Amino acid sequence: MHYETPEHSPLFRLTSFPVPSVPDLTVPQTPVAITMPQLKIELFPINPAKIPPLVAYMLDVHGGEPTELGTRLACRCNDMFPGCWLWTEHRLVTNHAVTETQFQQLLSSLWKSMPTIFGCVHAIQQDSTFQVSAQVQADFVAHYLSTKAKVRKHMLHSLANYHQKLSEHLTIRRICTPRGWVVDGRPTIALSMTSEIVVNQNLRAYARQLADPEQLKGLLVLDRNRKCKGQIVDVYKDRASAHRERLLNLTLNHVTRTLIEKAEDDELVVQMRPGKALANNQAKKPLDYVASALQVVARVEDASQFGVKTQALLQRLRLSPEDRSQMISAVAAVLRRIELIQPAFTSEKHTSSFLRPADYDFVPYVLVGGNHLVKEEMTVLAQLRRYGFYQRSAAFPEGTPIRVGLLLGVPDHRLEIRAFLKNLQKECHVFKFPLRFVGHASLELFTRAALERAIGYLKEQQPDIILALLPERVREQIELSRDEGYLSVKDVTVVRGIPNQVVYAATLSKTDAVPNIALGLLCKVGNVPFRLAEPLQYTDVVVGIDIARMNKARLAGSMNTLATTHIYQNSEPALKYAVHQVLIEGETIPEQTLQQFFPAEQFAGLRVLVHRDGWFRGNERAALKAWGQQIGATFFLVEVVKSGAPRLYHWMPVSDGQQKGQQQFCQWLQPAKGSAFRLSDQAAFLVSSLPPFKKATPYPLYIRAEAPLSIEHALHSVLSLTLLHYGSLLAPRLPVTTHYSDKMASLALRGIRPPTAEGTDPYWI
Repeated sequence: MHYETPEHSPLFRLTSFPVPSVPDLTVPQTPVAITMPQLKIELFPINPAKIPPLVAYMLDVHGGEPTELGTRLACRCNDMFPGCWLWTEHRLVTNHAVTETQFQQLLSSLWKSMPTIFGCVHAIQQDSTFQVSAQVQADFVAHYLSTKAKVRKHMLHSLANYHQKLSEHLTIRRICTPRGWVVDGRPTIALSMTSEIVVNQNLRAYARQLADPEQLKGLLVLDRNRKCKGQIVDVYKDRASAHRERLLNLTLNHVTRTLIEKAEDDELVVQMRPGKALANNQAKKPLDYVASALQVVARVEDASQFGVKTQALLQRLRLSPEDRSQMISAVAAVLRRIELIQPAFTSEKHTSSFLRPADYDFVPYVLVGGNHLVKEEMTVLAQLRRYGFYQRSAAFPEGTPIRVGLLLGVPDHRLEIRAFLKNLQKECHVFKFPLRFVGHASLELFTRAALERAIGYLKEQQPDIILALLPERVREQIELSRDEGYLSVKDVTVVRGIPNQVVYAATLSKTDAVPNIALGLLCKVGNVPFRLAEPLQYTDVVVGIDIARMNKARLAGSMNTLATTHIYQNSEPALKYAVHQVLIEGETIPEQTLQQFFPAEQFAGLRVLVHRDGWFRGNERAALKAWGQQIGATFFLVEVVKSGAPRLYHWMPVSDGQQKGQQQFCQWLQPAKGSAFRLSDQAAFLVSSLPPFKKATPYPLYIRAEAPLSIEHALHSVLSLTLLHYGSLLAPRLPVTTHYSDKMASLALRGIRPPTAEGTDPYWI
């Protein structure tokens, strides 16, 4: 079988630039007769004729982690052999066949240079029985577009006009990230835009400005060659001259080798731990670099250090639907020119692939006080003010005040505090809940001892809840982060069973935030503001599960704890929580732990819909199904994946005049909440919430269901449970079943959990 090299394969032939504009997500070039709003998605069918034959290889591994080794070997193969190599579906996949002798030579080299990593790989053998799936084809095309220099260069060139130089030191760079998907059995490619803030100098030049190289630790950097982003975790004492030979033995990539060879003898050598891979999904073990091989990447919080205002930076980072569509069209033009992709999916041409809320019977109806029906999500607050809460706690019959203890960590904001408390009291009164402040304790120094004394004093006043007003940063002897101040308050109050509400100084003057803060406070003492108007017909109970991770102090890996978050039952208005602390190694929840999460006395005979935050791992599905058979329950399994989904767009033709047949233009808007794109009978992308800024594009969730539950019911369950967030300042993307699961589990890892493992008070807000 003959395999053409990449530069000669029809898939990869590119001619010179500039290229003509090709309409994909852009404005129609001729008058159109469309009168209804349309939906589009940044997802393009791949031309089957342009996908080359693919070959797969298996690893003979003894004692190592195959996925980690496979991703590393794919990088090595890309450096040493022609073609494109990637690790997918537990195989090395390529468009260029290699002999066993060539693989043996590669392994022999790796055994010598990196025996601790590759010593467990005994052989690499072709898998002649491997069936190339549509997903493998899509992954291959996406990987090629991400990693091969020539095509990547043209894609980057198409975005050059969209980069923005913010100052002498900072530039916002727009990046297109391809990802493979399958739509009804057909390979497709998503072209998604991201932005990164790049410092206009490499790490070597940046380091020369610092008094101490140790200041580089924690800095975010980008591998200029492989496009892998990560954080510097160590700076070697010895310089490049002492590491050159070792580093050269660790890489076969000619660009990286050239950078190492040209590095000055006194150049710094650092260790970078990859985070989210931008291109090649490298394993997340620390990697060593000479400083000149890394580009400094800034974060939003770093803007002021480079003379850029944070708000100005955020505005530039935010991309409207129109901005995104133009950038994606520029990249798509490159790929259309080589006939690799076809036009993007649209609701006009692919009607059955796009879903609107009515297509899966979703209506955003909730019930408030007096069983009054609220039909518009945006009017819930107004209706609560008019009709009151759906269910009051028995502890607070109408007229009974809620006793509030005040923890004042911002004594220099007295005027703001006075105005805030007055507004809060007024808002709660409108909701028919009077507040009574029963004492206050001030914190001049934010220490653990001072905090314990203050909480102890307030507890003596017998408050129903403690309201903590904290600065953005709290000081002990060193600066603590916003989260550490929050965690300190939670640590002292939650374990004692004291409800609490944390408000930061920057929020005190934001009057529009007061209603949501009031809702959160009232819910934490047992009141239920509203519930779904209609029961979920396809299930009796919905449960969200998640794993939280904490890195071990001295050992490799992480220790994990599991937390079920909210439990929603059709028969009860109040959401329940359940926290079970179980230390887990790895990602898979053990069968015994899952059984503990779903005890027979509580779940026997029920239809249980499980929202998994992320993917079900290992044998979790089989374990839940088997447990369901034992206790007479039916488990419906839904994966709610937060990242990676392509965006949807709402566009409407707009005429530039009244004359018949005149040119029409597109107005790009946010898609409506509940808009979805159906990948198959069991998977879809869902716009679950809209960003607060109109010139921003919502980020969909990837929802995957397992039969017999339909994808329509899975979408309905997720969207319905986004309605039940109490006290959130912004509309969360996730359903309540998984939205707070990571926070609850993270608190549990730090020993912060209520005295009872189950309850209804939302202590994590």
